[in-house]
Amino acid sequence: KAAMIDAAEHPEATADKLGGEFLEGTWFNVYDYGVGDEVVWPYAVSVTRAGDYAYRVTSPVPVTISLPEGARTETE
Repeated sequence: KAAMIDAAEHPEATADKLGGEFLEGTWFNVYDYGVGDEVVWPYAVSVTRAGDYAYRVTSPVPVTISLPEGARTETE
């Protein structure tokens, strides 16, 4: 769970502001990247709604997800 925020597009979204709005241990993490930092994103996982209580999970590797009670998944 990570967000990449374009500082030029969203100058008001500072690390301090977002850190106060999305506290440590909540569902959302905030990372502050600067000049010279590098981010490696080895793969992506997609969860899309396929119907009522049905979700499609697309991932190149095995993943674990948490869905609402009664939901079912279709994996690719």
